[in-house]
Amino acid sequence: VTGVQTCALPIFWRADVSADESYVSVSSSYASISTWALDIPGVTNIARLPLRNEEHKRAHAVALHPLDDLMAYSAPPVIAERDNYRPGSSVIYLVSRTTGDILRVLGGASDDIATRPQALRFSPDGRHLAAVLSSGCGLRVWSTVSWELEAKDDVGYGGIAGKDLCCRSGIMET
Repeated sequence: VTGVQTCALPIFWRADVSADESYVSVSSSYASISTWALDIPGVTNIARLPLRNEEHKRAHAVALHPLDDLMAYSAPPVIAERDNYRPGSSVIYLVSRTTGDILRVLGGASDDIATRPQALRFSPDGRHLAAVLSSGCGLRVWSTVSWELEAKDDVGYGGIAGKDLCCRSGIMET
């Protein structure tokens, strides 16, 4: 579609297109976001994110802010012993689309990211960021003004404690 050629083809997980259809971003399993300005063929901006001992087999979600130079990228949880992941260790990086700089990281206790954010989306007006969490752990919504968690929905998403490591409150079982 974009005519991009690479020597080593990474595994692309998710893609997003800006509201005005001028940029496309894809996330890969190589802890990076590749972004193309569609009106400038062949020019790619690659944002490299910190390498962590994380799950590489799971999707890294990406979302483009509809009005700003901001992208959101989710990193899966950190791997603990015996291929289990460490509860509450997933993060969402907020990155400048043009510079690749990490502007903020969501992932503290107040952000309540119990498991891997498998889908991200900014609201059409850009005032909110939503994340759908894996393992039945629900939905989280942050204000993009204050970056405080404004809403969460765990009803109907409760996982099976002990099986998928999540309960209805969104808190991981250990």
